[in-house]
Amino acid sequence: MTRSGSEHGGPARGGVPPLLRWLPWAVLVIALALELVTPSAVRATPLFALACVSAGAFLSLRSTLAVSVTALLLELLITGLLGTERQIHEYVDALNVLLAGVVGVVANRLRYRYGSRLAAAREVAEAAQLAVLPAPPADLAGTRVAVDYRTAQSETRIGGDFYAALATPWGVRFVAGDVRGKGLGAVGLVAILLGAFREAAVRVPGLDEVARRMDEAAVREAERRGGEELWEGFATAVLAELPRTAPGTLRLLSRGHPAPYLFAADGSVRELPAARPGLPLGLGLPGAPGPVAEEFALPPGALVLLVTDGVTEARDGDGTFFDPARHLTGAAPADPAALLRTVLAAVAEWTDGDRDDDMALLAFAP
Repeated sequence: MTRSGSEHGGPARGGVPPLLRWLPWAVLVIALALELVTPSAVRATPLFALACVSAGAFLSLRSTLAVSVTALLLELLITGLLGTERQIHEYVDALNVLLAGVVGVVANRLRYRYGSRLAAAREVAEAAQLAVLPAPPADLAGTRVAVDYRTAQSETRIGGDFYAALATPWGVRFVAGDVRGKGLGAVGLVAILLGAFREAAVRVPGLDEVARRMDEAAVREAERRGGEELWEGFATAVLAELPRTAPGTLRLLSRGHPAPYLFAADGSVRELPAARPGLPLGLGLPGAPGPVAEEFALPPGALVLLVTDGVTEARDGDGTFFDPARHLTGAAPADPAALLRTVLAAVAEWTDGDRDDDMALLAFAP
């Protein structure tokens, strides 16, 4: 976990680009040069004031004080040496620089105070996310597994996408899903669904029963919350299984979620759509028919990728959706971790780094 820090009691510097950290000093140099090469009637006082305020926004407290004192001394020096008539407005200019320095220091303190609170909130959110969504082992009962979670905003550490992988008596089981909404409410439902999955996956033999218990848990949570959650508190999910009794077989069950993708060793990629997808989890529609798990053959060396709609609905500048089966054909990654790196790089290139939804990815190879 990355932690925010401070320098000499000032705001954390890690998020400020080097160019901005040098900006206040560069402004001071420019202001001094203008004072020396322009007529005495032309003053660079606004630039001295700008250096003080920008220092408060970008630098530590000690550096802000250094910039402010330097700006004030330069203004006083120029007033004393070049202010031939020593008119009152020249000393008012020095007062303006002094006030700008005070504003810079106050801004610096406010940025540190609220920046520290934001950093603390981010760390709490990240801890909650890691507690709810721990990464599975890279080797799970002989199955290689890799996961990744990317939020749409780099400042955010929490969302409604989820994944899990478990070794069970019936084989290794996986789930990937997406809860409607974001924030702590979405993470609460994620915790409920993953708890139901982890309990049911090791207790019941069929994926359809695992999905049914997850659905019941989501419905109970929606009823507990009440309000719009009764109608809008749902999640899509896809469950997968590598059955112990049928090596080379993949079982899938969809609850309204984007289909997984099969990456063959020869570089070909194909979607594995459900012939009878079920309704999303948590809708609570009595009598609705449940989906049945479908089987697919896994060729030797194949990799399977489960994603959320942050991948399949990523758009380029023209609004065209990213299609893994089309845009990743020929990649032929060697293992699940390499597959995730390939997918993330392709999505970043497709969207030019501009996404508006979270992404959860889970890849595995028997």
